[in-house]
Amino acid sequence: MTFERARAGEEEAILRLYRSCVASPFCTWDNEYPAMENIRADMAQSALYVVRGDAGEIVAAASLGALNDIDPQGFPPLARPCELARLCVSPIVQGQGVGGQFLRFLLCEAERQNFDGVRLTVSVGQKIAQRLYQRVGFAECGKRFCYGNWFYLYHLKLATERGRQMERMVGTTVRGIRAPIIRQGDDIAWIVANSVLEAAEAEGFALRDRDVVAVTEAVVARAQGNYATTDQIGADVRAKFGEQTIGVIFPILSRNRFAMCLKGIAKGAKKIVLMLSYPSDEVGNHMVTLDALDEAGIDPYTTVLTEAEFRALFGTCKHTFTGVDYMSYYRELIESAGCEAEIVLANDCRAILRYTPYVLACDIHTRARTKRLLRAAGASLVYGLDDILSASVEGSGYNEHYGLLGSNKATEESVKLFPRNCKPVVEAIQALLLEKTGRHIEVMIYGDGAFKDPVGKIWELADPVVSPAYTPGLEGRPNEVKIKYLADNDFAGLTGAALRDAINDAIRHKESDLVGNMAAQGTTPRRLTDLLGSLCDLTSGSGDKGTPIVLVQGYFDNYAS
Repeated sequence: MTFERARAGEEEAILRLYRSCVASPFCTWDNEYPAMENIRADMAQSALYVVRGDAGEIVAAASLGALNDIDPQGFPPLARPCELARLCVSPIVQGQGVGGQFLRFLLCEAERQNFDGVRLTVSVGQKIAQRLYQRVGFAECGKRFCYGNWFYLYHLKLATERGRQMERMVGTTVRGIRAPIIRQGDDIAWIVANSVLEAAEAEGFALRDRDVVAVTEAVVARAQGNYATTDQIGADVRAKFGEQTIGVIFPILSRNRFAMCLKGIAKGAKKIVLMLSYPSDEVGNHMVTLDALDEAGIDPYTTVLTEAEFRALFGTCKHTFTGVDYMSYYRELIESAGCEAEIVLANDCRAILRYTPYVLACDIHTRARTKRLLRAAGASLVYGLDDILSASVEGSGYNEHYGLLGSNKATEESVKLFPRNCKPVVEAIQALLLEKTGRHIEVMIYGDGAFKDPVGKIWELADPVVSPAYTPGLEGRPNEVKIKYLADNDFAGLTGAALRDAINDAIRHKESDLVGNMAAQGTTPRRLTDLLGSLCDLTSGSGDKGTPIVLVQGYFDNYAS
């Protein structure tokens, strides 16, 4: 559906819509009102708006502007109020959320036109309409008898462009949006857009241009059915390495992220030499502390340890949070697949060549360097996790860019892969939201956030990227000044309104590129998608919140907006 001003020549269609609503319960209209003269007067003021269905038919209409239809007596005084009148929704689409979406569009339009409030009257019998108005913030301010019926007076105060700076007390807001359980074959774009629209209607908030809708990669991959079994992983490993002993190096320590991958790799090999980095893996899962290494006189950058040597020095080392002894766990997984296992610990990837020249590099963010060093050192064959299932094997899912990177455990014998072909998904969600709301909303798919836990020392980013796809408006980095720097330096002698106005002016006139500018120090100009992905990952969590969609509003605002 689309929301826009009525066009010349549509007067008769709008009148027919009005007449179709006359028989609705508690409707106070009749075949004389609204009349064609009302329609023409509203169109002359560019105050008549409509909602169009998928075929272009008009399914709702309303008038918004300085109409002078409503007696202002009984309403709170405002400098520049507008009136909302003759709102109707075709009986054919009633109960489908059209009225709520249309109302939010009209309120945004009122704000855009710099009205400072909206006034309307509603029949006392129209309880559904009253609840709708209340959900978006309207308050009852009186009651009057006119046209042979009793009406409630409703008003809503808006933040005008001039008054918004003083009145606005909320900046960025983040909402976790609940959604249905996603299954293979579901229309993920429709589900995301519809979930956001239903949440907006239920909670009474309006969508605006440059809002950000983010959806976790997990449900995108589920909808795509991008799964693979451990047998399919094993088949690809066997096809690439044959009967050779495989050096599996630098995996992360994770039951969710790597265990099923390792099980599949073991199904495709006769022997694996598993080389773990220490004291921690790439993303900070520790097996032993640096202090313990210091006490033992071990230099992790030069010393290669066997499993037995590590055990003799440090005993059984369990993960801080999960309590898992990963050396034992990974050995058991390999051997349960009928594969021989040997475990060593080192931080120079070339150390694996003492054991085998056939290497599968399992690191994530350093994989390109690891492959380059191994090939330069004479390795016979080098692949990365991004090369395993980069194409379908025996009907499996796949990811042409990342292979097994970004995968998660699905069952005891399968993994869910990182989603593929994501760009059309974000574009479809954006298009649906534009069609339904008239708002240009940015959309992204996010995986792990790029943040580090201060207790466990874990860097959360186990996915190959934070965002595999996003709309063009999310390209780039923030360009911000530090308010406290301006207050303590440039405007140290100002206070109160003078300080506020000076900072507002500095923000409005800041340079387009603040790199190297002292006023921008400490603003962390990371990529927008990395910042937003971290925010969304922390909001949605990975457990039972049931909010795989996140709506971020006001992210691109600043103190002066």
